Amino acid sequence: YHAAKNPHRFEGSRNALLSLPLPQQIAAPHLLHRQQHCAHSPSSPSPSHSEQRNSRTGCRALLPFSDRPVHSRFSKSTGTSMSSANDRSSSDEAKKKWLLQLCRACDQNNLTQVQAIVNSCEEGTFCGIVMLRRLSTSPLHVACAHGYTAIVTYLLESDRIKVDVNLRDGDGMTALHHACDEGNTDTVEYLMESDRFHLDVNMRDNHGNTPLHSACEYGNRDTIEYFMQSDRSDVDFNPRDSKGQTLLHLACRHGDRDVVEYLMESDRVHFIMDDYDGNSLLHHACARSESGALEYLVQCRQVDVDANINRQNNKGETPLHWACQGTRSTNLRYLMESDDISVDINPNIRDDNGDTLLH
Repeated sequence: YHAAKNPHRFEGSRNALLSLPLPQQIAAPHLLHRQQHCAHSPSSPSPSHSEQRNSRTGCRALLPFSDRPVHSRFSKSTGTSMSSANDRSSSDEAKKKWLLQLCRACDQNNLTQVQAIVNSCEEGTFCGIVMLRRLSTSPLHVACAHGYTAIVTYLLESDRIKVDVNLRDGDGMTALHHACDEGNTDTVEYLMESDRFHLDVNMRDNHGNTPLHSACEYGNRDTIEYFMQSDRSDVDFNPRDSKGQTLLHLACRHGDRDVVEYLMESDRVHFIMDDYDGNSLLHHACARSESGALEYLVQCRQVDVDANINRQNNKGETPLHWACQGTRSTNLRYLMESDDISVDINPNIRDDNGDTLLH
């Protein structure tokens, strides 16, 4: 999924995946290691949201599963302990193959096949993570990422298998993270409102992001609005990730003016200007080529643009340093020509590397 919709960010990982032997490709149906928008330095601009979405059509479907039987690594037993080890190995391989088949059926939105695969296992089987090397996923993660709510409902309410709704994949992401990541609001609504299980709505991934962070990172307004209007009392509307980034920081980095304006006007979201690295909302808005969020911040009464336009982060960079990078000339031109900024923009400020805007 993420490799397909973010080809610039995952090109190396995708090539590494395709170079793996066929069984290992099969084991990675849709999840390559996730990288944050915030992981991009100003000199390495991330692709626009529209580019990410348009590239989704290039997503590779899951490859067919082999019909060959699973063989133990050792063909002969040299004793009771070796025989026991072989039995465990064979059982583990069979479980892995079962999980991969279930992931494939979920990926294809084939509820009938999902039901057949579930009914083929022993009662009480745990439907967990299937992993090879650094690639991991589960049937529930696959279904939530696609927004196949009927399959999600079946997996979580089946009496035959055990499914942990708060199960984390290799990136620490839960099923709710993936549903929010893709803007699958119907699936999010089911997960948050069902009384069949206890959902941790604020669980953090490996980067400290909550599911609501994920929705803001990709500008999924419908999902964000659902959270804001939710009656749940346990939702944290002001989380900060491992870099101190709030919902507003991620929304500004995405660049969608409507989402930023919606969050700024919400009584549930606190206004926090800087993250832990000293990057202001203006820095994050300058990180993308879209200027909608930046224009809103400059015109917004809550943001003191004159006091922040020349202010440096922990690396000595001003918002203009970020606007000068890559394909962000629209933001740079807007800031230089805006009548809403009354102070002079200083082009000679040097960052910690000694670079000015001209550098």
